Amino acid sequence: MHYRICKTVTIVLFTMLAMFCLSCTEAKCKIDQTVCNYDCPSTIGVKQACEQKCNLLYDICRSQK
Repeated sequence: MHYRICKTVTIVLFTMLAMFCLSCTEAKCKIDQTVCNYDCPSTIGVKQACEQKCNLLYDICRSQK
């Protein structure tokens, strides 16, 4: 139990550190991509298409900065 809590806190801290190292725009794009991927359905063919859409939206977002 203690190990899981430490591991979760470590992952959160590293994620926060990475976000601070990135520009605000890039961090926003990455968060949007993660949320988009999380919202993808679990059906295999549809999930792949959804992930490709999320990656395309991420690329468009990054190119706008």
